[in-house]
Amino acid sequence: MHILHLPPEVISITCQGLEYRDLVRLRATCRALTGPATDAIRVKAWTVPMYSDCVMYKVRAIGEEEPIFQGYSFKKHFQHHFPQWLEGNLVEVQLLMSLAQEDKEDGLLALKQLTSKLENTHVHVKVVGDYSVDKNEFKQLVEIVATSPPNMTFGIKIYMNGAIGDFFIPDKVTRLCICYCRSIGDFPQFSPTSRCQVHLEIRGGDTDQVLDLFHNACQNSRNLSLAKVTVTVIPLTDPLMSRLETLEFDSVMLVGCLRSTPIPPTKGITCKSMKKLVASNFEEFSYFTSPSLRRVSFVFTDRWSREGNFIGLQRLKKALERCPSLTKVKIQAREHHLGSAETGDYWSDFFNCFEHLEDLEVVIIYSESPITGDCLDTDIIFLGKALPRLHTFCAIDDFGNSYVL
Repeated sequence: MHILHLPPEVISITCQGLEYRDLVRLRATCRALTGPATDAIRVKAWTVPMYSDCVMYKVRAIGEEEPIFQGYSFKKHFQHHFPQWLEGNLVEVQLLMSLAQEDKEDGLLALKQLTSKLENTHVHVKVVGDYSVDKNEFKQLVEIVATSPPNMTFGIKIYMNGAIGDFFIPDKVTRLCICYCRSIGDFPQFSPTSRCQVHLEIRGGDTDQVLDLFHNACQNSRNLSLAKVTVTVIPLTDPLMSRLETLEFDSVMLVGCLRSTPIPPTKGITCKSMKKLVASNFEEFSYFTSPSLRRVSFVFTDRWSREGNFIGLQRLKKALERCPSLTKVKIQAREHHLGSAETGDYWSDFFNCFEHLEDLEVVIIYSESPITGDCLDTDIIFLGKALPRLHTFCAIDDFGNSYVL
């Protein structure tokens, strides 16, 4: 029986029992299905310009991490334009836009289309690319922001390049990545009412000066916040690292910091508010501790484990247990010096490194060496029972082996 042949009260009860994702999929394939359950759906859509049009490539329900659907598709059942039923449920639309010469025209046309079509929906324009403040592209960007309608906000990345002068950032810019290389220069100016989330990308120069500039900006704009810090090839022993302990931010990304550190640090740091950490190796990950850390991604090169003594896994387990609030762990595992007879025991112990993380929801492991063992499926089942929130466990290698919960 088709769902529309059911009594309205039965349809209503059925919809109330569905999760967001299933409910939206049902609504997308059954246009006549309306009512309080589907009308209450609130979603965010991601779009890109394509051939002077605006193409939707991802939709996510508000409050959900996994997308309802994602990826380019031009089939009729997967609307790459905005479905009419969806327009009234949109909370936010994000447009990826580039001002590169070959993409600029399509981007401006897509922006104009969103402006006329979604007057009452928040449109966030993420400008892709790096814009130096002393170049013409930056001036064009400022003009686009200044002439945009009230329902639009912008996310931009700029290079200071040692520039000296006043660069005023409009309140419509709610996400700003500021990249400093060897020359520091000035810091952009914000209005007292700005609620911009700042991402500092530091690649060299006087790192203390960068944080001082941000601190001074916060004195004038009280609602300014530091969302993310990316540190590239800055030694872990640099004073910048210890200053991070005193800052409030959500996310840190470390790139090549260990190899630029002449002497390995003996003491790590604790960042109380940090919720996400992306590191280029295990040592960088273990250098940071946070009781609030929810998501982590790093490369684990096990240089320590030998046959009969998996000391590297002991270090991994200890580092993970220092972050009890973890919900998502992504690890790229690299070579370990073991014989084939030890492989099964090694990976069994590897999987069990997560058994005490009670909040864990997702584990993803990529390995450059074979993941093999007679009891690994049993180990995954055990993890699924021991960790009630775990819904995704995926371990795959370069040899076609995979273990999935």
